[in-house]
Amino acid sequence: MKYDSVERLIENFHTVIDGYCHGISKYEGEIDDEIISILIKDIRPAFEEAIENEYQFDLLAIAEQFCEATSFKVTPESVVASLLDILPTPSVIGADEQFVLAQIIDPVDQVIPGTLDRLQWEWKNQMAA
Repeated sequence: MKYDSVERLIENFHTVIDGYCHGISKYEGEIDDEIISILIKDIRPAFEEAIENEYQFDLLAIAEQFCEATSFKVTPESVVASLLDILPTPSVIGADEQFVLAQIIDPVDQVIPGTLDRLQWEWKNQMAA
């Protein structure tokens, strides 16, 4: 969905993230990497909308927010991996969206070297399948 206001998009995007993190923080059951991975898949539409509307969000900050919501019962690396898994494949988005995607991934690759190589390998194998 294309937004006519960047502010509205950003507000909606962060409302989704904040809502999931609030729910996770109030969850009284056992939290682990697998549960967080399942929950993160639910925010895929928010990521897709953000990229479609060319919003360069901070994936590392979102990962940190999820970790804080679990009282650090999950590892930042597993949260980052789950967030990266819900990013769109570049071949299915336009050039402007690909640029935004690169801007989202680059800071992660700076902190976790090899991230871009891993994603490119996964995208190549998705296309081959």
